[in-house]
Amino acid sequence: MKETNTMNNTKKVVAEARKAGTKVIHVTISFAPGHGTISGEYGVLAGVKEGAAFEAGNWGAEICDDTTPQEGGIVIGGKKGLCGFASTNLDIVLRQNNIKVRLDKERSDDVKLPSQATKTARNHTSVQDAPPS
Repeated sequence: MKETNTMNNTKKVVAEARKAGTKVIHVTISFAPGHGTISGEYGVLAGVKEGAAFEAGNWGAEICDDTTPQEGGIVIGGKKGLCGFASTNLDIVLRQNNIKVRLDKERSDDVKLPSQATKTARNHTSVQDAPPS
């Protein structure tokens, strides 16, 4: 995170989004102490378990101070893996707020997903492929 300046870059993106009037949605991840829901060698989650990361009630499961939710923002809990859709109510919240997810690299709409998130989004939400230009 230090090499890529992740926190400062995230802080800038969130600040610009808020300045533009964009609703900022935080999708948090946490696990019960002991990480009993993660079994065996489960990819990156094996490291999460080994390092006792994102343990509920500890700072690692909290939203960073620099991006604390503000009025009008939304916090989604329940994330238990890499996907923000699979174990949360993110899809329902997006629908209730009339936020459409579009898989279009060329145009900006309500929500833009990086390419690695598109398969997951298709499987778990009301994603629409963008119409051809």
